[in-house]
Amino acid sequence: MCATSARNLQMHVRSALLRVLRPGLQVPLANACAFGGIAALVMHAMRTVELFEEAFPAAVALVVGASLIVMRLLFGRSTGAHRAQVQGLLWPPVIGCIAGALVHCTMCLDRPYMDLSIAGVSLGGGGAEVVAVAILSGLAGLLGAALLLPQVIVVVRARAAIQDGGAKLAQTAAHLAVTVWGVALGIAGLACALARETELWTSTVLGTAAAVGLAGQGVCVWLARQPVMQPVPAPYR
Repeated sequence: MCATSARNLQMHVRSALLRVLRPGLQVPLANACAFGGIAALVMHAMRTVELFEEAFPAAVALVVGASLIVMRLLFGRSTGAHRAQVQGLLWPPVIGCIAGALVHCTMCLDRPYMDLSIAGVSLGGGGAEVVAVAILSGLAGLLGAALLLPQVIVVVRARAAIQDGGAKLAQTAAHLAVTVWGVALGIAGLACALARETELWTSTVLGTAAAVGLAGQGVCVWLARQPVMQPVPAPYR
């Protein structure tokens, strides 16, 4: 009786872990963490904390939150390959533009006459400066698009080649989750290595989240002896 209960408990724990660690949840989380790391690196290069210390963690949190929402929509709701690829290209720069503009406006609240420059070139101050910062942040978002588009293409091709009831798609998604968490850990690790003292706590949180995610996906791959997902009319869920 005790042995049966133990086996049932083990099965329930295994099933719960596989649900939590399913690629449809983990890949958006990994991408959001990676985008947060990219934002941290961009703000490190721009020396944002020297102008407004609180802007660094706030901007990283904003990018992570917005990215998570967009990734869930992209990977869980996109109904066509072309639409998913277009969204994968457009959304990261859009997130970058919005985050850059909001952070800059926040910094200007107590510095209404602040005039930034890059490499000695003035951004103009006022509204023109906000637009310039948004555009530059959007260009940085292209790094996110470069990270995201290959993932969409890989999953779309796996879906197109379904001949085994979705097992190939499931395997591809599981391996993709491990890969993206690994990339997120690398970006977060670089952000930690380069971080100034005022940036270190936020960068460490990102690095810890990426390390936990990668370890979790390793456990998931080890546990999974059956398909972890079923084919759906979207890249995957």
